[in-house]
Amino acid sequence: MAKIYPETILKKSLPKNFFDQNLLTKDFSLKKKAMQALILATTASKREINASVLKVADIYQRKIDDLTDEGLPKTKATVIAKAGESLLKQRIAGLVIFDAVQQIKEENDGEKYRWLPSSSENPDPQHQLLYGKIFDVGEGDDEGNMPMERYGCNCGIEILKTTKK
Repeated sequence: MAKIYPETILKKSLPKNFFDQNLLTKDFSLKKKAMQALILATTASKREINASVLKVADIYQRKIDDLTDEGLPKTKATVIAKAGESLLKQRIAGLVIFDAVQQIKEENDGEKYRWLPSSSENPDPQHQLLYGKIFDVGEGDDEGNMPMERYGCNCGIEILKTTKK
């Protein structure tokens, strides 16, 4: 069975170079093309995607307010706050990956999986102890999370299909 990592999910789910573009408009709403790609990539509704984007936009707005309170011109504060939209891109990646894991769980109910090592530079030590171990789909770490189910987890998964006789 194929090994699945966060990078493979994102590559398969989103258009090429999706994260290389600016995803927000000037008023901190998600650009139409980005919204369409996310609707196609997930089971999330437009409302759920917008709610996630609004949380990030609020963080950006607070940063802008703090920087302008410190005397920075608003235009410069906006550029700094949005710097690469990295927080938004992390949230979007997390949303797409989490959604994919939920689909993997649903499609492989009753199967087992192997916990694969993380692609992170600094993997979670608790997750490192799980590398190579086999679990029932739907089960996992101490909190019950499978690989990639917890935000920021870059561990992989290998579904172990049983052959029915």
